[in-house]
Amino acid sequence: MEQYTVTVQVRRAITEDISCLERFMSDNSDEYKISHASWISYTSSCQYATFYALCEVSQKILGVCVVMIAHQDLDIIYILTDKQYRMKGIGRLILNHIIKDLSPRKIYIDVSDKNCGAIEFYKRFGFTFIGRRKKYYGDVDALCGVKYC
Repeated sequence: MEQYTVTVQVRRAITEDISCLERFMSDNSDEYKISHASWISYTSSCQYATFYALCEVSQKILGVCVVMIAHQDLDIIYILTDKQYRMKGIGRLILNHIIKDLSPRKIYIDVSDKNCGAIEFYKRFGFTFIGRRKKYYGDVDALCGVKYC
């Protein structure tokens, strides 16, 4: 029986990735959508640097993370993984890559208090929840977390 080695690459997203990101986000999230025009507009007008990290195998996107960078702190906007590859370490790979690549002092997150999977993921990754934003997601509260690196 032959064995295959699969190489997982985590890298910074570039403008040429946008069409793949559009399809990926449309297929894997009801919340997060992106268009080429909105990506260019948002990243060029944002007062903080925006960083997109992709996790891919054989040019198939398995996960994406968007962070905003302010000084030496990061604010995770979202992490999204392919529905077929959830609970397989993709989010961990991406976060580890971001920490290694950007060397932040602190990382901040907001997560729906209804999203138990995400809350447990961040806790396992060393985040501490330090507050709550009432009705941050419409009628749903957000938990505010921080990780000191």
